[in-house]
Amino acid sequence: MLKIAICDDNPEHLKYTASLIQNELSSFRMEMELFSDANRLSKLVEEDSYRPDIAVLDINLGQESGIVLAKQLNSVAPTCRIIFLTGFADYAPASYEARHVWFVLKSSADQFLGAALRRALEGLDDSSAVLGITARRSEEHTSELQ
Repeated sequence: MLKIAICDDNPEHLKYTASLIQNELSSFRMEMELFSDANRLSKLVEEDSYRPDIAVLDINLGQESGIVLAKQLNSVAPTCRIIFLTGFADYAPASYEARHVWFVLKSSADQFLGAALRRALEGLDDSSAVLGITARRSEEHTSELQ
């Protein structure tokens, strides 16, 4: 099941984004969580191990920043594909502080959100390429390493 998180402090934009995603991904089984507060999503990620596959984040979230939230997701949920959805093109350069798949202006969401979602889905296919390595030193090799 595809897990999608949407975070936008504007209730109308939040609902509209959810409807666009439902229409675009109608052939997928999905679980969609809507967040009007970045702190609530952040807390779920940190404390409850919530790991969305795709996160659609507004950048200007009142006192909070979608870029900071994206960095947190990059760190604790590295396979999560992030799409920035904002009303301000001026945020584009700052969006590169966090790993994301697409930057969409709200004014052109109808035109570009579908492409962004398709790109995010392609990235999920590549999630098996994420590799974690744990190195352990054995006692017999300790002296060689010093």
